[in-house]
Amino acid sequence: MSIKKRPDGKWLVDIRPDGRNGKRVRRLFLLKREAENFIRYTKWPAKKTKPTITIKLAFECYTLHEACEIWWRLVGHTKINAETEKRQLEKTIRQMRNPYIRDVNYEILTVFIASRLHAGNKYISVRRDIYRLSGMFTELVKEGKLDTNPLNKVGVLIKQVSESVVLDWAENAGLKPKGSGK
Repeated sequence: MSIKKRPDGKWLVDIRPDGRNGKRVRRLFLLKREAENFIRYTKWPAKKTKPTITIKLAFECYTLHEACEIWWRLVGHTKINAETEKRQLEKTIRQMRNPYIRDVNYEILTVFIASRLHAGNKYISVRRDIYRLSGMFTELVKEGKLDTNPLNKVGVLIKQVSESVVLDWAENAGLKPKGSGK
């Protein structure tokens, strides 16, 4: 920031109102008072609009529970059965053990679905919970909080999960010896 007198008697203002990385402004004035007023005028909006520095985590670093809370504040509370939807989502997230959004993938969903089916839950109940979770992600994508829905191919996954997946899961978990037909 400087005010310099030129040989022709005019005053040159050379200023960067937003700092070193901001736009440079150069103007000529007849009077030094006008140059000083111009500097005050250009620096005042820059100081007023200076944003506070906040460090925000990428949305993928949130847990499913935190994503559910954000979904609730944005659009969830406007649903017809809002309280029931939220309660069911929280139950599903608890059963999944609240993973990070970046960790939600095909393997976690397969294990979750298989464990729910093995525990005696009906196929339609499990499918409804997964679709509800997928709907939450879809609305977060519409709001711009998330780039893509991690459950966008959930329909294909649910159709692939069958009794054989439950049996494979039970064998892998050591709940039943391999090769036993029961």
